[in-house]
Amino acid sequence: RLMRCNKVSCDLVRHKRFKKTVIPALQHAAPWIDYEQDADVLQLLFDFPTMSEYSQLGPVRAVRDGTLQQINDDSWDWEDHVHVNRIEDQNCNDEGVLMARTVDAELDVPWF
Repeated sequence: RLMRCNKVSCDLVRHKRFKKTVIPALQHAAPWIDYEQDADVLQLLFDFPTMSEYSQLGPVRAVRDGTLQQINDDSWDWEDHVHVNRIEDQNCNDEGVLMARTVDAELDVPWF
């Protein structure tokens, strides 16, 4: 949930939510914590958004799986989908040369 507010109003909203929801849940889970009697018993409390593995990686994995399905198909021919435009050979014995070969190529990829 995106909250558009200044720091003070966001802190007030967060404080109300902590007092109404979060702290009672903590007291239920850890009954020895008595925030009402001793507020200092709670030294650190913060919140942050989290994502499930699926919501974060699901779309990326779907694209990966779709791509693999297409290129693993028997009808896929790399020669039809990879085009080498230029090859530049280098001599690694020359000072400052770190790559032996540079290949400029075009690769057709699935369209999602």
